Amino acid sequence: MKCRFAFLLVLVLAGCASVPATFHDLPAIAPAPGKLTSGASLLVGPVTLPAGVDHPQLVLEQADGRLLLAEEQRWVASLPRLLAQALALDLSRQSGLGTVYAWPQPGLGRTDFSLLLDVRVFRLAPGKEAELETGWRLQAKGQERPLLTGVFHAKEAVTGSQVSDVVKAQAQLVYKLAQFLSAKLGEQIPLSPVGTF
Repeated sequence: MKCRFAFLLVLVLAGCASVPATFHDLPAIAPAPGKLTSGASLLVGPVTLPAGVDHPQLVLEQADGRLLLAEEQRWVASLPRLLAQALALDLSRQSGLGTVYAWPQPGLGRTDFSLLLDVRVFRLAPGKEAELETGWRLQAKGQERPLLTGVFHAKEAVTGSQVSDVVKAQAQLVYKLAQFLSAKLGEQIPLSPVGTF
C-alpha cells in the first residue's frame, strides 16, 4: 500500500513539474562605430503593437496558420520596450548619433525629436519567415504636425526551425528598419553639435 501511494505521489509531482521557460531578446545588430557624435536628441517610442502579439509569451504561427501563445517561450522584457531599445541602438550605431534614446526615459526631459512607431504586423513563423510592418512618425519638439511619416514593411526568411532562429530573423528586420529610418531621418536630424537647432 505504501509503495503504491509513493508511486502515485511521484506521478502527481512529475505531472506538476513545468517545462522551464526560455527567454528571448531582440538584440541590436549594427556594429558599434568607432566614435559617436553628440547632436540632436531623438527618443524612439512609444511603440504600439497589435493586442494579439503584445504578451510576455511569444506568439508563434504554426504550419497550418494557427497562432500559438507559447508559454515556455518568453520575452526578457515587454515587447514594445525591446523593440524601442533595439531600434534606438541600431539607429545610433548606423547614424553615429550618440543621443538616441529608447522610450521610456523618465529623467530625460523632452528631446528634440520623437520617433513614434505603430507596429501593424509582428509575425514569427518558425521554419518559415518573420515579418514586420510598422507605421512611423517623426515629431519635432513643440510641433503638432509631424515632420515625416511613412510605412516600413519587410519579410525575412528563417534558415532554421528553432524559435531562436525566427527571433534572429525578426531582429534582422529591426536592423533593416533602422537602416531605412536612418536614411529617411538623416536630413531632418543632422549630426551637429547640441544647441545649433
